[in-house]
Amino acid sequence: KFRDDLINQTKVFPKDDFVAALIGNILSEQEHGSSGPWDKADNFRLNYHQKRDIELLYGEDSEITATVEYHSNSYEVKLKASSKLGEVDVTETVSGRKIGENRVEIQYGDRVQFYDFVREGQDLYVVDSEGRVTNMKIKLPKFDTTDAASAGAKNTIKSPLPGTIVKFECQPGDAVEAGQTLVILKAMKKEHKLQAGEDAIVEEVFGQEGEVVAHGKVLVKFEKKPEDGSESDE
Repeated sequence: KFRDDLINQTKVFPKDDFVAALIGNILSEQEHGSSGPWDKADNFRLNYHQKRDIELLYGEDSEITATVEYHSNSYEVKLKASSKLGEVDVTETVSGRKIGENRVEIQYGDRVQFYDFVREGQDLYVVDSEGRVTNMKIKLPKFDTTDAASAGAKNTIKSPLPGTIVKFECQPGDAVEAGQTLVILKAMKKEHKLQAGEDAIVEEVFGQEGEVVAHGKVLVKFEKKPEDGSESDE
């Protein structure tokens, strides 16, 4: 009933709130034992230098591209967007820790801020020290076999997020069809089906069930298609 009154209506991009939400989300996943490169083992972080890309939705028209990179004891957070709030291109280096179930401490150099943090599904809520609430939504990635930034990506399936291989549903030599599930990956506390984008022959699979994989890791490689006219009639 009072959601519109509670959600921050500021016309200035709340970059500190976004930083707090991103760090709070990562710390919560780590604390609750999500399988991913942000987890800890014996109080030491695995994959010491880790990078993560997250797409966020803010309001009705703003899509925020966030990159969080972990360096030893700090996080480098980059935010980029273009919206009615103007151009956003900021980088913050912060440290953070959880205090209790829903509270985070973020340190920006000599400045320390405290936030209440809640995640409900894909919605992230942060409340600053003055009681202002900012809401944003994690935009789930589209899981497919392509990666426009990588050459030859149509011949592979890559992990779209840090996660854990739950199951391979293919093996080398299999003829697979477009839309067929080939890998089940657990990421962000959910299982995701990675599917073939077109008919193909599986050449090789990489990894094993239960293995933690980083974003962008090749999981399935397909045989190269013969050039036009090179196939012989049987």
